[in-house]
Amino acid sequence: MKPAKQFAQVSRRFYRPEQRHCPVCEKRLRRAVTLTERTVITLEEIIKLVHGGYRCPDPNCEGSQRTYRSLRADALALPRFTYGLDVVLLVGRLRLSEHQTVDEIHQEVLNRLAKLRIKIARREILYLFEAYCTLLRASSEAKEDEEWLAQVEKNGGIIISVDGIQPEKGNETVYLVRDALTGRVLAAENVTSSETEVIKALLSPVVALERERKVKVLGTITDAQESELLAVQELWPDVPHQVCQFHVLRDASTTAFEADKAVKTAMRKRLQPKVREVRKQIKKHLATVSPQEAEQLAVLDDYANGIITALNTDGLQPFKYATVEASQMLEEIAASLQHLPEKGGKSSRLCAQKLARLQAIVAERMAWAEPLAQVKRLHGWLLEVEHLLDRSLLPEGEVVSNLTVGTRLDRWREHMSTQLKDSSLSELERECLTECLQVRVLLASAPGAMLRPTGLSAHRTVTWSAAFVASRRSIAA
Repeated sequence: MKPAKQFAQVSRRFYRPEQRHCPVCEKRLRRAVTLTERTVITLEEIIKLVHGGYRCPDPNCEGSQRTYRSLRADALALPRFTYGLDVVLLVGRLRLSEHQTVDEIHQEVLNRLAKLRIKIARREILYLFEAYCTLLRASSEAKEDEEWLAQVEKNGGIIISVDGIQPEKGNETVYLVRDALTGRVLAAENVTSSETEVIKALLSPVVALERERKVKVLGTITDAQESELLAVQELWPDVPHQVCQFHVLRDASTTAFEADKAVKTAMRKRLQPKVREVRKQIKKHLATVSPQEAEQLAVLDDYANGIITALNTDGLQPFKYATVEASQMLEEIAASLQHLPEKGGKSSRLCAQKLARLQAIVAERMAWAEPLAQVKRLHGWLLEVEHLLDRSLLPEGEVVSNLTVGTRLDRWREHMSTQLKDSSLSELERECLTECLQVRVLLASAPGAMLRPTGLSAHRTVTWSAAFVASRRSIAA
């Protein structure tokens, strides 16, 4: 049996559906199956992915047979592919737009993956280009897929997700149209224009499914791009629509996220070389000390490795801030180092010196106490918006509608607007707070761009209660 391939740096992630409640009975979804468990290689990182499928726990509910998936997990890579969708799109662009040969594309992809210590075979480039072409043909196959149509009938219809992916700025955009319930790609086009008529033409296969196979469109999800909003509004004026809250919150957190990244980078540049030097000294002494000292030095080396791990923590917009997580990890390490002498018994002079050195290095994090406190405030503002949008955090039994969520956001926006007049705020805090205050406007300014009172996380799909649908239609009218 061929052994599993080992990678140097792997990010482990569990993905659950962005939808948390059954749209039929409103009960909280529960994990039912593991849809996939695999390794995905993107241009930026290697991910050990576990994708959980969730279902309604009530066997008497009409929606109990639906399995809800994570849009984020589906967007990472095509089924049974190791290389991510971003690699597939890069290969397609290099071949069709820049007319590069297979050898030229192979070398370019090798260069991009070098930082991950990944080597890709020339033959794999051909497979990836074939996958790219398959994406472009996907729309013509969906209406002939009887197995998928049977699943759609079981789900009661489809929820359309429109997502534009641009491998690099200045290049053509690949638009993907997916069913958020099954993850099926319904259409894919490489376009140079994002005008409304172009988006409508992109959605024509879905219109054909609706007309020829009687597939019901339950709802639509798009970015806040005007052409996308107008296209779905004109095609499905009576269908509930949701602006992708993930994109809105990501845009609102850009300045704060960059500030967090700058603090973490400065901290890592100063502390990481010192920790590595301590580890180097520990490894040098391990061969010459007594077994007891060697055991104590090994423990200290584990602590040093933990500090390195904390300093190398990466952030992920919009919610995961690297400096916030790293500081929490370093605080735990500092507390544990403080109590270490009590646990390990009497230590040698050498071990005491290395322990004191690690404690001194971790204590240096306090040099960033002020910018860290600032980043935590910026992060807190974003989480406040998320909590307002997350229905799972509301009191049980409370009637939630599009209107009530919007009202809560308006109250928060009015309250936070007064803080802009606070003279103690720094210029960065003012800029970030102004961006956060735009969330309400971005979610509700465009036609059909309604707020969704459901749990929120990256690329969260839609859930509509009867009250929500009623409020949507009353406003559309």
